[in-house]
Amino acid sequence: EKLYGLRNYPVKFDMIAHSMGGLLARYYLLYGGTLLPEDETRSIPPTWKGAENVDKLVMIGTPNAGYVDTLLELNRGLQLVAASPIYPKSLIGTFVSYYQMFPDTFGDRIVYDNTGEPVDYFSEKTWIKYNWGILDPAEDIWLKVLLPDVATAKERRAIAIDHLRKCLARARQFKRAMLPKRVPPKPDHLDFFLIAGDAVLTNQTLSVNPDTGAMRVK
Repeated sequence: EKLYGLRNYPVKFDMIAHSMGGLLARYYLLYGGTLLPEDETRSIPPTWKGAENVDKLVMIGTPNAGYVDTLLELNRGLQLVAASPIYPKSLIGTFVSYYQMFPDTFGDRIVYDNTGEPVDYFSEKTWIKYNWGILDPAEDIWLKVLLPDVATAKERRAIAIDHLRKCLARARQFKRAMLPKRVPPKPDHLDFFLIAGDAVLTNQTLSVNPDTGAMRVK
């Protein structure tokens, strides 16, 4: 107001978002500050409420169709660069947003070695069957650190399963919210820009051993 003599000017912002930030920005544009319901079976209608405050969204390396490396890292741990330590998979498994970056279920991105059939990686039964991620018994050494007041490995595993169940439910709900069946027309003033690099190959498909659950890049 001091600079330009304008009062109550309808300010709009340009947003620049990287990776998961692009997904969060897209959610905000569609739903504003409305949070996902606690009940997974419920959904919220997209309204473009957040777009009232935004002119442009620039997304850099955003996994709009999901990212198979999230599954790899949840099962191998995360090493950001070659010389850095590996974050244990039980720690990564506590990050709710990791599950929300799973690949979309269409397109057969995660398949079984022997049949090529898709793997239901959004089901807790699959994780329990193969002891994936935070459920790997060898990870109990780290669960002891994360849950210092829990006495036994059995109790820690029960807590890990409960956390996994909640993360997968939230991820399923988030995925549905990001691909709603009906979307009102995009506001005319809103523009999207996606910046994608070509210098690093992106893993597209994983195959899973049906007996052991071991993953490899196909």
